[in-house]
Amino acid sequence: MAPQPAPEDEQFFDRPDLLPTLSAAGTLNSNTILWYFYNSPWFDQGSNNNSLLRQVGGTPQQELIFNNRLAFEERLRTDYPYGTQYVVAYEPKGDGEPWVIQRQEKSVDENTGKTAKTEVTATYYTQGTRIVMAKSLLDVLQTRMLSVSTQLQELMELSKGLSHFSPATGHTYVPPSFDLAKANSASRGGSRAGSRGGSPAPEQSQSQTQTGAQPTADPFETFSDAFFLRSLDRTEAYFEEYVDENPLQGEPGSFVLTHSWRNTVTRREEEKKRTEQAAAQQAAAAQAATQPTQLSISTTGAVSQTQSGLQSSTSTPKPATPATESFSRKASVASQPKPGKEKRRKSKGPGSFASPVTPTGPQI
Repeated sequence: MAPQPAPEDEQFFDRPDLLPTLSAAGTLNSNTILWYFYNSPWFDQGSNNNSLLRQVGGTPQQELIFNNRLAFEERLRTDYPYGTQYVVAYEPKGDGEPWVIQRQEKSVDENTGKTAKTEVTATYYTQGTRIVMAKSLLDVLQTRMLSVSTQLQELMELSKGLSHFSPATGHTYVPPSFDLAKANSASRGGSRAGSRGGSPAPEQSQSQTQTGAQPTADPFETFSDAFFLRSLDRTEAYFEEYVDENPLQGEPGSFVLTHSWRNTVTRREEEKKRTEQAAAQQAAAAQAATQPTQLSISTTGAVSQTQSGLQSSTSTPKPATPATESFSRKASVASQPKPGKEKRRKSKGPGSFASPVTPTGPQI
């Protein structure tokens, strides 16, 4: 079975030996780039370019068309309203910049007979004397997505082997073969592995190695009193520290805290005071909102009691003070309510009885 040819965007064309036959300078320029491209595997022999070359071949216009690319492309636009053509889309402005060639498909309008639409179907560019085909946007996106998905899959498979669980430490990403003694000596007690209390001394480790004794049990598999006490100590020392209060800034290898610990504590205390003041103000406002209703009720009761007291004092007179000899009878009687009038009989003569109000003094 014959081997399958590689895709067009994976092929390249590089024939620097053809350049001396195209120009005396032997380099790619404006008048040789298209003739150099015609020798590539992407050139279509049925294109308008090849038809125009055959049309002008052996005519007086041959030298003008071969030595002037702009005149050749102008004849392609005017003489061929439809079909496949190859034109230069970009010329390099300096050293190292590529030439860009496009393959275009032109369609004709049946009513007018002129070109109605020109569509770019492929793009080629140069790398020195090499010509390669540019990949489509779909191919680029598919390649990037495939690369990302492959790397994510590898990361997930790698993380499965790193996960470790033990009753003493919970879920961690420290493998069971983690050397606790080396980690503690390297981090000077700052490693998350915990205390060095469970690590054997260098002499003990050397003696165990020489005698062929089994190494000590993994501290992550068994309960460690030293590790537990150190965890409690760190919890007591740093239980008020939160990551969102003082986040890290910088890049890996040069992380710094946003604020100092004193500034963090000060901001926390100020926030606590503001919260307490706001709560106190809300409580005072709520109490002030309920006080007027109670005062109106009690005041109304007091007013009603006062009015009733005044009415009772007005309607019920106080008993009169008994009259003494120094006051007249009229004065003593004036403050008391007037008794009902009694019918009296008129006196008929000197010998009749005197009325209660008749003076009792001697008559002259």
